[in-house]
Amino acid sequence: MDFNKSNFLAGLSWNNAQLSEQTSKEEISFTDIKLHNSVRIDFDNIDLHRWSFLGSDISRINFKDCTWVGVSGMKECYGRSKSTSMLYDELKEKWDYKPFRNKWLHIANIDPETEKKYKEVLSLYRKLRINYESKLQYQEAGAFYIGEMEMRRLLLLQNNKRKIISDFEYFFMWLYKFLSDYGENYLKILGRFTAMVVIFAIFFMFTGLHRVHDNLNHSKKTISYSLSLQPPSVENIKEMLLNFSRSLVYSFSVATIFLKNRQYTYKNESGYYLFILESCFGAITLPLLVLAMRRNFKRSTKETIYD
Repeated sequence: MDFNKSNFLAGLSWNNAQLSEQTSKEEISFTDIKLHNSVRIDFDNIDLHRWSFLGSDISRINFKDCTWVGVSGMKECYGRSKSTSMLYDELKEKWDYKPFRNKWLHIANIDPETEKKYKEVLSLYRKLRINYESKLQYQEAGAFYIGEMEMRRLLLLQNNKRKIISDFEYFFMWLYKFLSDYGENYLKILGRFTAMVVIFAIFFMFTGLHRVHDNLNHSKKTISYSLSLQPPSVENIKEMLLNFSRSLVYSFSVATIFLKNRQYTYKNESGYYLFILESCFGAITLPLLVLAMRRNFKRSTKETIYD
């Protein structure tokens, strides 16, 4: 079915019942359409997994209970969350989602035509995000925001005039995506932050920690372990768990701004480097965690007020 460059002089309301089963399996071109004056189009409960909207002003289309392309099980959608919705216009291109690696390995050349497609799909994602945000459907809007940011990330590598700066921006956008799906998934970054604290706590136990305040009634002034093939006794396991809890508190204090009056500190140079590394990771992840939680809270508040 082809609506390419169609002009709509009056509004249109369309639901899934008006589409035949055969039509729903074909690619439907809704590209470069023109909506005159205040004309709006309503799509109700339509499967849009094979609809193309390139060049169309979809900000004036009302999507109600529509189904978009899901990314579950799609390997070509590298790193995209399973709950994310995609545009068919992006999926059908089969773009490379690891362009940075391929660029430096000279596996693939940058295609100027691809840059144009990136911008067109970016525009679609932006308009869809605004469309759903205006209806307070933040979960759907968040999925399209991820698509918008993905297109921005891929576009950065097309900027040959600011190559070094663009590569750094690309890396930080990739990191933002890796940690929190561009701020849309606070549970993801919370999990990564928790894992970081636990992993560094284990490392600190092996590099060693020593007690700062002598007035504490601890049985040992130093926490230090080494790898051993000999199974520990029950008493040793209890002591190890107790020391792990102390190391965990220390690791948490390093990753955050809390607990500056620490009971323990690093014992040697290896511990010092771990301290610097975790402090840097904490300085990156903690603000992103706060921003992601704040965004989720504000959206939940708006949805509650307008329900």
